[in-house]
Amino acid sequence: MKISICIVTHNHGSCISDCINSIYSHINISNFEIIIVDDNSVDNTIDMLNQFEKLNNFKYFINSKSKSLSHNNNFAASEGEGDIFLFLNPDIILTAESNILLLTNYLENNTDVGCLACLLKYPDNSIQESFRKFQSINDFITRGLTGKIVDDSIRIHRNHINNKMPFETDWLLGAFLMFPKSFFNLLGGFDLRYRLYYEDVDMGYRVKKQDKKNILHPGTFVIHNYNRSSASRIFTKYKFYHISSFLKFRIKFYYNQLKTSVQGSFLV
Repeated sequence: MKISICIVTHNHGSCISDCINSIYSHINISNFEIIIVDDNSVDNTIDMLNQFEKLNNFKYFINSKSKSLSHNNNFAASEGEGDIFLFLNPDIILTAESNILLLTNYLENNTDVGCLACLLKYPDNSIQESFRKFQSINDFITRGLTGKIVDDSIRIHRNHINNKMPFETDWLLGAFLMFPKSFFNLLGGFDLRYRLYYEDVDMGYRVKKQDKKNILHPGTFVIHNYNRSSASRIFTKYKFYHISSFLKFRIKFYYNQLKTSVQGSFLV
């Protein structure tokens, strides 16, 4: 069983070396590769990547023109030779307690799982809200105004977390997503309509539409140095991407609900 670790970078020179070094230091499987797509960085990211270019299981590609996160993730996957794809953010850090083998074994032994993730923790060891319900419009507006996530999933699943018991959720944060290669290809990869944000929400929705499960496995964790770029100022291009992606997803969500309702009415 081989795992392809796919990472997209854009001006992540301050953290990408730490991410890569943590993988080589703490990953507990031998058969893996790292594939990085750099999205036209203008900082020192490329210099950082050059340090690893002679490693046999490491390769990277550089975009001369910026492309969407979905496109870059799909391209990285297309270069992967593994049986499992792991999509990582460049601000993820593996630790001595990160058990990637546990996750690959779980995914291999549970064919009803379409997407798998472990716990994400902040550097202070607190649990990040990386497993969530599908957002309502009110939830989205509340978070936009207050910065707070309107989701009680951590409280609901506290017993699962404390006892390290895997559980199902609506969707998983894109900072750490693991898929069987065959199922990822069946889905057609990430939806290219999402330039940034909500590609992970959409993926969770499509996993469920295929009667597969999105599973959070709290038996292990990684550190996520999370930076919510869309919340830094009143209006930025990132906030625009966030809002437009949310609307694209909600339109798709409501359309599918309406279609299911209409189809059901003909069956009555």
